[in-house]
Amino acid sequence: AFLAAWGYAHAATDKPAVADAAVDELTDIGERTRDPAALASAYTLKASQLSFAGQARAAYGWIEEALPYAHQDPSPDLHFWVEMTGGDLAMQNGQLDEGIRLFEAAAGSAHALGNPRREAQAWVSLVPMRIVKGETAASLREARRVRDLGARSTDRGLVVAGWVMESLAAAAAGQPERAVHESLPMARGHA
Repeated sequence: AFLAAWGYAHAATDKPAVADAAVDELTDIGERTRDPAALASAYTLKASQLSFAGQARAAYGWIEEALPYAHQDPSPDLHFWVEMTGGDLAMQNGQLDEGIRLFEAAAGSAHALGNPRREAQAWVSLVPMRIVKGETAASLREARRVRDLGARSTDRGLVVAGWVMESLAAAAAGQPERAVHESLPMARGHA
């Protein structure tokens, strides 16, 4: 876990050599010890590197490799990381159904952890895809869930995100009164 976090932090700060070393070390550990968590972490870290470099299609291929290994390990933390990364990459590649599936799985993993912040993060990622697919009832339900989970978390920004998403979903559902109503608490600072 430390190697994956260390590599991810360095990949995000544009130090690919350090991230590459973490990928190599995790891969070696995973292959040598047959540890699926190490392999899932290595492949997800590689996917993150490629994503940071603007190579979303190649990155998604690495996530497809990581997912089966991640699910061989019982850790919901690992599942959440791999599923959220996969959902983001699927969305970037226009694979909405796969993105929805992965974000729903990530929400389930976060729920298993009892982490309302992470769960809200997964649901907030789903709402725009539901709107694009015309699934307005689901988008409204999930936006409200974001608000509720955000209120139970340490991240009040998720409450605001839930209000915004609920307003957008209401507008897409042809409910302009609700769209305005849902945005009023946010505009008044009651988020």
